[in-house]
Amino acid sequence: MHWWEGRKHILVREKVRLQDEFPDNDFVFKVTDDALWISGTLLSFFKFECRYPDSYPSAPPDIYPKDRSPQWVPKHQYSKTGRFCLNIREKTWNSSLSAADIIKSLEILLVAEGIRKIKNDEKIILHEEDEPTRLQKLMKKNTCIMPPDISFPADKSVGKFNFFINFKFNSYRYIVKSFTYESKCFESNLAKKLWESTSLFSRFEGIWISTSLDTLITLIHISTYDKLKEALIENKILEEDNSLYKAIVNGQCSDFLIFDPEFPNHFFFLSCNAEKNTVDSSVAYLVDLKNLFERLPHKENETLASKKATIIGCGSIGSNVAEYLAKCGVSKFVLIDDDTLTGPNIIRHACQLDDIGFEKVYALASKLQKINPSVQITPIVKHIYVIDSLIEKEICDSSVLIIATALNEEVFNAFACSHGIPAIYPKVYPFGFGGEIFRIIPKVTPCFECVHTSLAYLIEEQFKDTHFPYSGTLSYDQTADGQQRPLPALAIDADFIALIASKMASEILIAGDHEIFKNAANIILWGNKEEWIFDQAYQCLKLGNGNLKSLENCVVCHGDKVIEKELNRTPEQIDSEFTEIISQLQYKHGENEPHKI
Repeated sequence: MHWWEGRKHILVREKVRLQDEFPDNDFVFKVTDDALWISGTLLSFFKFECRYPDSYPSAPPDIYPKDRSPQWVPKHQYSKTGRFCLNIREKTWNSSLSAADIIKSLEILLVAEGIRKIKNDEKIILHEEDEPTRLQKLMKKNTCIMPPDISFPADKSVGKFNFFINFKFNSYRYIVKSFTYESKCFESNLAKKLWESTSLFSRFEGIWISTSLDTLITLIHISTYDKLKEALIENKILEEDNSLYKAIVNGQCSDFLIFDPEFPNHFFFLSCNAEKNTVDSSVAYLVDLKNLFERLPHKENETLASKKATIIGCGSIGSNVAEYLAKCGVSKFVLIDDDTLTGPNIIRHACQLDDIGFEKVYALASKLQKINPSVQITPIVKHIYVIDSLIEKEICDSSVLIIATALNEEVFNAFACSHGIPAIYPKVYPFGFGGEIFRIIPKVTPCFECVHTSLAYLIEEQFKDTHFPYSGTLSYDQTADGQQRPLPALAIDADFIALIASKMASEILIAGDHEIFKNAANIILWGNKEEWIFDQAYQCLKLGNGNLKSLENCVVCHGDKVIEKELNRTPEQIDSEFTEIISQLQYKHGENEPHKI
């Protein structure tokens, strides 16, 4: 079923608002490629098309020039799709808006472009979004290295090991550290190989040896390849008729894994160079993880192990919340982010330098698997402005959503409330002077939009003489186009918010009945220092449901009744108008005229 067939009130509201905003319009509804469109003319000359997404009204419509021409306002179009980049997009869209607002925004843009041409200005009055360069696009395609773990048959003492490092797989790394008695230097030669590899696939192959502790100690202290070959033959590890003997004699084998079967968690890695006649010894530790969570409270551990957390935004806040939840025992995660980890990210992120160049979801997946290798992770490299059917399938059974991004919060709010999924919205204030955490539970608390709006009014009413300290700037942080960037928070400032968000999320996961949060403090405002509404450092202001109410015009909280009241129509009248629209709606299979609005 299409969205407009199941949302009668929404479709009628679209028609009424378009008629009110553009009374003399030639706009028509049509269905093309199984999607609902509006086509028409603006300012008597500009022909456009507006496409509703499948998740409407949780996500905004896309609007295009009729002929997809890039000549009108080039920098306000996305190069691949031709969609206009308007001032009403992901950051400002919410369910109270409609296609009429999108079309009005385009009208304003066209007027601004006309003024620019008349004045012969170089730049348009409105915000311009520069297209990424080819290099920037390529940089985002860096991939993550995830080698599989290795196992050896118990009934053999020698054999070949051979494995690929596939950048797209999510298997966890085993830890390799330098082996030396004289030094405490733990530089990882294998990790260095993984990091510096430039090909899409890297192959590690060689011979594994299961032997006695005495022989093992002898082998790992040998420093030349020639002596290693001699020792392997003398200790009868390899007989001359052994199929592996020829490879070693000819210098075709460069890597060895050696272990004592009495100590199965310790492996020694010998990296050999036949040309230079050298051997580099390292040790790998495989940790016994059977008792990984034995020090967690037993009841909570059993409960959390079955829960699934979706993290939307895997930056400084999202990565740390994921780490804390994994340490609590949560064993299922969906990680969503489209960004790649860069050097400056590391100073505030849960991941490390050897993750640079990886997509954040894969780097964070590796981090969580190092905490608990049995954790189940679904990484999704994508910027979500529409929750399509594939994303919905992955996250609809989540126990909690962590919305750790400032983009598209209204889209996630509508989705979470409609699916009955509790959500946490953490946010760090500019310069890290504090932050806020919202816990939104469908049918127990107001939705995110209502809380966000009513909280702003509440603060303005109670703290009349104070103003929010918006982002400051520093001259050395100036971008090429002259814009000033705000100084971000320190990692420790962001961690305060991540910790509180993690605690509030764990309370949701442990609770058997969400009704207990009716009287709980679901809004936390945290201040690191005396600023804005905080009169002292490390102050925590808590608000319960009694302080914040659902807004009367909120479609998310109150559903279709809000639209009935706005349009002054009964459900029966809505049904009638809906039936009329649908009956006149033409599906594009020929040259039929679509329904005129």
